[in-house]
Amino acid sequence: MKLDPGVYAKAKEAATALKTELGSMILGRKRPSFSCGCGAISYGESAVVEVLPAGLDPRYENQIGLWYMWFVKMREDNNHNLAPGDYSYSTSLSFFVKPSVLTEMFQRHFAGIGVKVAE
Repeated sequence: MKLDPGVYAKAKEAATALKTELGSMILGRKRPSFSCGCGAISYGESAVVEVLPAGLDPRYENQIGLWYMWFVKMREDNNHNLAPGDYSYSTSLSFFVKPSVLTEMFQRHFAGIGVKVAE
């Protein structure tokens, strides 16, 4: 679904501010290694390197206010094969911030703009 261009511009401004706020909360935070169902280590200990908003691709712009569509880029501490700026995997914001807190933050940042926000 396409948003009105004015609404989308305001939503992108709100997303930028929210990304900054979330980044100050979680950038650099660690997540322990985890394994798949077979028991093999899938990824080693990793750190948050970036928060990525949803909806920046115009095909999905109506998702910009939905916290569960945003994601976090993770970089393994011991993966020396990655180029600077690359990441190992992505995961949900809710691994680092409680969903109730995310809902409040998104409602605050996107209030009155006219985009759907998770309740």
